Amino acid sequence: SEDMDLIPAYQFAQDLDVPIYAAANATVDTRPDSSWLLLGESALRMSCERVDGRLYGQRLRQEICTWLTAPTPRTLTFAVRSWNAKGARLRLAHRSGAIGIWHDPPEQTDHAPSATHDLAVIGLEASGSERDFPIVTLSGQAASWPPPGLLTATVREWESPTQVVVILPTGPTQVLSATIGSLLPGDRVLIREGRATARQETWRFVGRIEPSEPTLGWRDPTVPLLARVVAGATSTGQRVHATLIASGTPVTLQPPGSDIPQVGDIYAVVPTGQVLDHAPAQVLTIAVSSRLPYT
Repeated sequence: SEDMDLIPAYQFAQDLDVPIYAAANATVDTRPDSSWLLLGESALRMSCERVDGRLYGQRLRQEICTWLTAPTPRTLTFAVRSWNAKGARLRLAHRSGAIGIWHDPPEQTDHAPSATHDLAVIGLEASGSERDFPIVTLSGQAASWPPPGLLTATVREWESPTQVVVILPTGPTQVLSATIGSLLPGDRVLIREGRATARQETWRFVGRIEPSEPTLGWRDPTVPLLARVVAGATSTGQRVHATLIASGTPVTLQPPGSDIPQVGDIYAVVPTGQVLDHAPAQVLTIAVSSRLPYT
Protein backbone atom coordinates (compact mmCIF):
# COMPACT_ATOMS: atom_id res chain seq x y z
CA SER A 1 0.00 0.00 0.00
CA GLU A 2 1.01 3.62 -0.52
CA ASP A 3 -1.67 5.05 1.82
CA MET A 4 -0.47 7.68 4.26
CA ASP A 5 -2.77 6.35 7.01
CA LEU A 6 -0.41 3.37 7.39
CA ILE A 7 2.39 5.56 8.75
CA PRO A 8 1.21 5.15 12.38
CA ALA A 9 1.31 1.37 11.88
CA TYR A 10 4.91 1.63 10.61
CA GLN A 11 5.88 3.77 13.57
CA PHE A 12 4.21 1.43 16.07
CA ALA A 13 6.08 -1.57 14.64
CA GLN A 14 9.34 0.36 14.72
CA ASP A 15 8.74 1.32 18.37
CA LEU A 16 8.38 -2.39 19.14
CA ASP A 17 11.54 -3.16 17.13
CA VAL A 18 9.54 -5.32 14.68
CA PRO A 19 10.91 -5.33 11.10
CA ILE A 20 8.32 -3.86 8.74
CA TYR A 21 8.46 -3.05 5.03
CA ALA A 22 6.23 -1.00 2.78
CA ALA A 23 5.86 -2.92 -0.49
CA ALA A 24 4.46 -1.59 -3.76
CA ASN A 25 5.42 -1.32 -7.43
CA ALA A 26 6.37 2.37 -7.09
CA THR A 27 6.58 5.39 -4.76
CA VAL A 28 7.59 3.60 -1.54
CA ASP A 29 11.30 4.10 -2.35
CA THR A 30 10.77 7.88 -2.04
CA ARG A 31 9.28 7.77 1.47
CA PRO A 32 11.61 7.93 4.50
CA ASP A 33 9.07 6.77 7.10
CA SER A 34 9.58 3.03 6.65
CA SER A 35 11.82 0.36 5.25
CA TRP A 36 10.61 -0.50 1.75
CA LEU A 37 10.62 -3.07 -1.02
CA LEU A 38 9.68 -2.52 -4.66
CA LEU A 39 7.63 -5.28 -6.26
CA GLY A 40 8.31 -6.52 -9.78
CA GLU A 41 5.98 -8.04 -12.34
CA SER A 42 6.25 -11.60 -11.03
CA ALA A 43 5.53 -10.58 -7.43
CA LEU A 44 2.47 -8.60 -8.51
CA ARG A 45 1.33 -11.53 -10.65
CA MET A 46 1.56 -13.86 -7.64
CA SER A 47 -0.17 -11.38 -5.32
CA CYS A 48 -3.14 -10.54 -7.54
CA GLU A 49 -5.90 -12.54 -9.15
CA ARG A 50 -4.61 -14.24 -12.29
CA VAL A 51 -5.88 -12.55 -15.42
CA ASP A 52 -6.75 -14.30 -18.67
CA GLY A 53 -4.14 -14.42 -21.41
CA ARG A 54 -0.84 -16.10 -22.09
CA LEU A 55 1.34 -12.98 -21.56
CA TYR A 56 1.70 -10.29 -18.92
CA GLY A 57 3.96 -7.39 -18.04
CA GLN A 58 6.81 -6.56 -20.39
CA ARG A 59 6.13 -9.49 -22.72
CA LEU A 60 2.57 -8.30 -23.24
CA ARG A 61 3.77 -4.72 -23.76
CA GLN A 62 6.18 -6.01 -26.40
CA GLU A 63 3.39 -7.92 -28.14
CA ILE A 64 1.26 -4.76 -28.27
CA CYS A 65 4.26 -2.88 -29.71
CA THR A 66 4.54 -5.41 -32.55
CA TRP A 67 0.91 -4.64 -33.47
CA LEU A 68 1.39 -0.87 -33.34
CA THR A 69 4.64 -0.86 -35.34
CA ALA A 70 3.52 -3.31 -38.04
CA PRO A 71 3.63 -2.06 -41.67
CA THR A 72 -0.19 -2.25 -41.84
CA PRO A 73 -2.97 -2.50 -39.22
CA ARG A 74 -3.25 -5.92 -37.60
CA THR A 75 -6.68 -7.58 -37.58
CA LEU A 76 -7.08 -9.92 -34.61
CA THR A 77 -9.84 -11.85 -32.86
CA PHE A 78 -11.08 -10.30 -29.61
CA ALA A 79 -13.69 -11.65 -27.18
CA VAL A 80 -16.26 -9.41 -25.49
CA ARG A 81 -15.67 -8.65 -21.82
CA SER A 82 -18.31 -5.99 -21.14
CA TRP A 83 -20.60 -3.47 -22.83
CA ASN A 84 -20.97 0.16 -21.70
CA ALA A 85 -24.25 1.27 -23.26
CA LYS A 86 -24.03 4.82 -21.91
CA GLY A 87 -20.58 5.37 -23.41
CA ALA A 88 -21.20 3.11 -26.43
CA ARG A 89 -17.96 1.26 -25.71
CA LEU A 90 -17.28 -2.43 -26.01
CA ARG A 91 -14.45 -3.81 -23.89
CA LEU A 92 -12.77 -6.89 -25.35
CA ALA A 93 -9.79 -9.16 -24.64
CA HIS A 94 -7.28 -10.88 -26.91
CA ARG A 95 -5.89 -14.35 -26.10
CA SER A 96 -2.50 -12.73 -25.50
CA GLY A 97 -3.98 -10.87 -22.53
CA ALA A 98 -4.28 -7.48 -24.26
CA ILE A 99 -7.41 -5.42 -23.58
CA GLY A 100 -9.06 -3.35 -26.32
CA ILE A 101 -11.87 -0.80 -26.59
CA TRP A 102 -14.22 -0.62 -29.58
CA HIS A 103 -15.97 2.76 -29.66
CA ASP A 104 -19.44 3.12 -31.22
CA PRO A 105 -19.78 -0.37 -32.71
CA PRO A 106 -22.67 -0.92 -35.15
CA GLU A 107 -26.10 -1.43 -33.53
CA GLN A 108 -26.30 -5.09 -34.59
CA THR A 109 -22.98 -5.94 -32.88
CA ASP A 110 -23.18 -8.90 -30.48
CA HIS A 111 -22.49 -7.56 -26.96
CA ALA A 112 -22.84 -10.92 -25.20
CA PRO A 113 -19.86 -11.90 -23.00
CA SER A 114 -17.35 -14.11 -24.87
CA ALA A 115 -18.80 -13.19 -28.29
CA THR A 116 -15.85 -12.81 -30.68
CA HIS A 117 -15.12 -10.14 -33.28
CA ASP A 118 -12.32 -9.72 -35.81
CA LEU A 119 -11.12 -6.14 -35.32
CA ALA A 120 -8.25 -3.93 -36.44
CA VAL A 121 -5.85 -2.49 -33.85
CA ILE A 122 -5.78 1.22 -34.74
CA GLY A 123 -4.02 2.89 -31.81
CA LEU A 124 -3.95 3.37 -28.04
CA GLU A 125 -6.57 4.57 -25.61
CA ALA A 126 -5.95 7.80 -23.70
CA SER A 127 -4.70 7.20 -20.16
CA GLY A 128 -5.24 9.03 -16.91
CA SER A 129 -1.87 7.95 -15.49
CA GLU A 130 1.49 7.21 -17.05
CA ARG A 131 1.58 3.98 -15.02
CA ASP A 132 -1.64 2.64 -16.57
CA PHE A 133 -1.13 -0.46 -18.68
CA PRO A 134 -1.64 0.25 -22.42
CA ILE A 135 -5.11 -0.51 -23.78
CA VAL A 136 -5.51 -0.66 -27.55
CA THR A 137 -8.19 1.04 -29.61
CA LEU A 138 -10.12 -1.24 -31.99
CA SER A 139 -12.23 -0.74 -35.08
CA GLY A 140 -14.21 -2.82 -37.51
CA GLN A 141 -12.80 -0.75 -40.37
CA ALA A 142 -9.33 0.21 -41.53
CA ALA A 143 -7.92 3.48 -40.23
CA SER A 144 -5.08 5.83 -41.12
CA TRP A 145 -1.71 4.24 -40.43
CA PRO A 146 0.60 4.46 -38.55
CA PRO A 147 -1.35 5.56 -35.46
CA PRO A 148 -0.77 9.21 -34.55
CA GLY A 149 1.25 10.15 -31.47
CA LEU A 150 3.48 7.06 -31.35
CA LEU A 151 7.25 7.61 -31.29
CA THR A 152 10.31 5.38 -31.06
CA ALA A 153 12.80 6.41 -28.37
CA THR A 154 16.06 4.93 -27.01
CA VAL A 155 16.75 4.17 -23.36
CA ARG A 156 19.72 6.17 -22.04
CA GLU A 157 19.82 5.27 -18.33
CA TRP A 158 17.81 4.69 -15.17
CA GLU A 159 17.29 7.77 -12.99
CA SER A 160 15.69 5.84 -10.11
CA PRO A 161 14.46 2.25 -9.64
CA THR A 162 11.17 3.11 -11.38
CA GLN A 163 12.15 6.00 -13.67
CA VAL A 164 14.01 5.64 -16.94
CA VAL A 165 15.54 8.36 -19.12
CA VAL A 166 14.85 8.00 -22.85
CA ILE A 167 16.18 9.95 -25.82
CA LEU A 168 13.36 11.22 -28.01
CA PRO A 169 13.67 11.11 -31.83
CA THR A 170 14.01 14.89 -31.88
CA GLY A 171 17.02 14.81 -29.53
CA PRO A 172 15.90 15.88 -26.03
CA THR A 173 15.43 13.43 -23.16
CA GLN A 174 12.37 12.55 -21.15
CA VAL A 175 11.90 10.70 -17.85
CA LEU A 176 9.25 7.95 -17.94
CA SER A 177 7.85 5.54 -15.36
CA ALA A 178 8.76 1.90 -15.96
CA THR A 179 8.70 -1.40 -14.07
CA ILE A 180 11.83 -2.34 -12.13
CA GLY A 181 14.39 -4.27 -14.20
CA SER A 182 12.34 -4.02 -17.39
CA LEU A 183 14.74 -2.08 -19.65
CA LEU A 184 18.45 -1.63 -20.37
CA PRO A 185 20.39 1.25 -21.97
CA GLY A 186 20.18 1.04 -25.75
CA ASP A 187 16.75 -0.62 -25.80
CA ARG A 188 14.37 0.82 -28.40
CA VAL A 189 10.98 1.60 -26.88
CA LEU A 190 7.63 2.83 -28.12
CA ILE A 191 6.19 5.86 -26.37
CA ARG A 192 2.91 7.72 -26.76
CA GLU A 193 2.96 11.49 -27.03
CA GLY A 194 -0.01 13.46 -25.76
CA ARG A 195 -0.99 16.71 -24.11
CA ALA A 196 -2.05 17.28 -20.52
CA THR A 197 -2.85 20.91 -21.40
CA ALA A 198 -2.60 23.07 -24.50
CA ARG A 199 0.98 23.96 -23.57
CA GLN A 200 2.18 20.87 -21.74
CA GLU A 201 3.16 17.70 -23.57
CA THR A 202 3.10 14.28 -21.93
CA TRP A 203 4.88 11.04 -22.78
CA ARG A 204 3.89 7.55 -21.76
CA PHE A 205 5.94 4.35 -21.99
CA VAL A 206 4.17 1.72 -24.11
CA GLY A 207 6.74 -1.06 -24.32
CA ARG A 208 10.05 -2.35 -25.59
CA ILE A 209 10.13 -2.95 -29.34
CA GLU A 210 12.65 -5.83 -29.37
CA PRO A 211 13.86 -8.25 -26.67
CA SER A 212 16.88 -7.18 -24.62
CA GLU A 213 20.14 -9.11 -24.61
CA PRO A 214 20.54 -11.55 -21.68
CA THR A 215 22.00 -10.02 -18.52
CA LEU A 216 24.82 -11.86 -16.73
CA GLY A 217 23.48 -13.39 -13.53
CA TRP A 218 19.78 -12.98 -14.38
CA ARG A 219 17.32 -15.30 -16.06
CA ASP A 220 14.62 -12.64 -15.67
CA PRO A 221 15.87 -9.08 -15.00
CA THR A 222 12.47 -8.04 -13.59
CA VAL A 223 12.96 -10.49 -10.68
CA PRO A 224 15.23 -8.92 -8.01
CA LEU A 225 18.19 -10.86 -6.63
CA LEU A 226 19.97 -10.39 -3.31
CA ALA A 227 23.39 -8.73 -3.38
CA ARG A 228 25.92 -8.43 -0.54
CA VAL A 229 28.18 -5.38 -0.32
CA VAL A 230 31.89 -6.32 -0.38
CA ALA A 231 33.42 -2.81 -0.26
CA GLY A 232 31.92 -0.06 1.90
CA ALA A 233 31.04 3.47 0.79
CA THR A 234 32.24 6.76 2.29
CA SER A 235 29.29 8.96 1.25
CA THR A 236 25.53 8.69 0.73
CA GLY A 237 24.42 7.12 -2.51
CA GLN A 238 27.96 6.10 -3.52
CA ARG A 239 28.20 3.08 -5.84
CA VAL A 240 29.89 0.06 -4.25
CA HIS A 241 31.17 -3.36 -5.23
CA ALA A 242 28.88 -6.26 -4.34
CA THR A 243 28.25 -9.89 -5.25
CA LEU A 244 25.01 -11.71 -6.06
CA ILE A 245 24.40 -14.10 -3.18
CA ALA A 246 22.88 -16.83 -5.37
CA SER A 247 25.71 -17.03 -7.91
CA GLY A 248 28.68 -15.07 -6.54
CA THR A 249 28.65 -12.87 -9.67
CA PRO A 250 30.38 -9.53 -8.98
CA VAL A 251 28.24 -6.44 -9.65
CA THR A 252 28.32 -2.71 -9.07
CA LEU A 253 25.50 -1.60 -6.76
CA GLN A 254 23.76 1.78 -6.74
CA PRO A 255 22.29 2.04 -3.21
CA PRO A 256 19.37 4.19 -2.08
CA GLY A 257 20.40 7.83 -2.09
CA SER A 258 20.17 8.15 1.71
CA ASP A 259 22.34 5.09 2.49
CA ILE A 260 26.08 4.71 3.09
CA PRO A 261 26.43 0.96 2.42
CA GLN A 262 28.89 -0.99 4.55
CA VAL A 263 30.54 -4.38 4.03
CA GLY A 264 28.00 -7.17 4.54
CA ASP A 265 24.89 -5.07 3.90
CA ILE A 266 22.24 -6.84 1.81
CA TYR A 267 19.94 -5.28 -0.80
CA ALA A 268 17.50 -6.60 -3.38
CA VAL A 269 18.76 -5.42 -6.78
CA VAL A 270 17.89 -5.44 -10.48
CA PRO A 271 20.22 -4.77 -13.44
CA THR A 272 20.29 -1.32 -15.05
CA GLY A 273 23.24 -1.59 -17.44
CA GLN A 274 27.00 -2.15 -17.51
CA VAL A 275 29.92 -0.33 -15.93
CA LEU A 276 32.01 0.01 -19.08
CA ASP A 277 35.08 1.53 -17.41
CA HIS A 278 35.48 -1.58 -15.25
CA ALA A 279 37.68 -4.37 -16.63
CA PRO A 280 36.11 -6.77 -17.27
CA ALA A 281 32.80 -4.95 -17.82
CA GLN A 282 30.52 -5.44 -14.82
CA VAL A 283 26.74 -5.39 -14.49
CA LEU A 284 25.42 -2.19 -12.91
CA THR A 285 22.55 -2.82 -10.49
CA ILE A 286 20.25 -0.58 -8.50
CA ALA A 287 18.75 -1.32 -5.09
CA VAL A 288 15.01 -1.98 -5.15
CA SER A 289 14.82 -2.27 -1.37
CA SER A 290 16.17 -0.56 1.68
CA ARG A 291 18.79 -2.49 3.67
CA LEU A 292 17.50 -6.03 4.38
CA PRO A 293 17.86 -8.03 7.62
CA TYR A 294 19.34 -11.06 5.86
CA THR A 295 22.11 -13.30 7.18
